[in-house]
Amino acid sequence: MLGGRPPTVNDLPKSTYTAQVIKESLRLYPPVWRLARQAKEATDILGYAIEKNAYVFLTIHVIHRDPNRYHHADALDPERFAPGCPKPGRFAYLPFSRRKRQCIGDRFAEMEMILVIATLAQTYEVSLSPGQTSVTQPSVTLRPRDGMSMKIHRRSLDHPDEPAIETIEGARREPLAQTCPMHRHIGQAEE
Repeated sequence: MLGGRPPTVNDLPKSTYTAQVIKESLRLYPPVWRLARQAKEATDILGYAIEKNAYVFLTIHVIHRDPNRYHHADALDPERFAPGCPKPGRFAYLPFSRRKRQCIGDRFAEMEMILVIATLAQTYEVSLSPGQTSVTQPSVTLRPRDGMSMKIHRRSLDHPDEPAIETIEGARREPLAQTCPMHRHIGQAEE
């Protein structure tokens, strides 16, 4: 689509499949996986009594994988977000929250992700290293528990469909409990 040139904002309307992949990735792995809200008054939600000032947690990760809302909810399917497909309900897709607390940078973040992926995908093919699995670790954000070991293949710019001309084996990031003094302390307390 780009012929080797860097993408620009003018390419965004033509980047529909890249946008679909990003939306589906955010559905499966929302960076902010849960939200907390404090009840302003006592109420009842589906038969559960909520007291005034009680905290209610919305688990976005679970909402995004609800089989009542998404067919094959655990599968990666960018076609869910294809033009002409029904959009998920307003509160069924919340990678940036909604309403008053919605991220003010959500549109910029989506635009930036499209441009970065379009730039990198022209030059590199990225894949998991053999044997690499991904187990998520919920923290403030949802992240891979043990990092992600990746293979990066440089594409031939003259013949992008030919096999990679160079392969870089990615280093695995050490878990936070081993690298960050704060997490090391927390990890010891949990053991």
